[in-house]
Amino acid sequence: RCRYSPVRPAEYLHLRLLVARKKYAGKIPQCYAWRRFWELILTACTVVSSTLSYLRSTVHWVSISTATAAAVTSWVSNSELTRRIELHSNTVRSIDDLIWWWRSLDDADRANHACITQFIQTGESILATERLSWIAAAKGKDKDEEQ
Repeated sequence: RCRYSPVRPAEYLHLRLLVARKKYAGKIPQCYAWRRFWELILTACTVVSSTLSYLRSTVHWVSISTATAAAVTSWVSNSELTRRIELHSNTVRSIDDLIWWWRSLDDADRANHACITQFIQTGESILATERLSWIAAAKGKDKDEEQ
């Protein structure tokens, strides 16, 4: 047993890493679906603006469509959907790599205190990196709003 953890490595794997992996993996399709939805809306606004301009329709409909496209573009850039997908994907990939490394060890290595410590510290580092990325992004937004 690792002296820094109240659970055995196998329990840590199931109670901490796999739960976190499931959480982050579940967020990826949602973010991706929202990103695709907003891209579809943006494309539709662009097509409508172009069509209305070509048909020499009333100017206010073209301006409404263009303003909607600008609003969608602004919102999508602030929602950071692409960044969320990248962060969650990187976290899931890192957890998978760590799990594969752990499972590739033989029983003697899995009982080795140094390997157990590396396993748990790497797992916590992966999860901390995810959290710290969001904290840094939030602080960056706060600084931008102050200026």
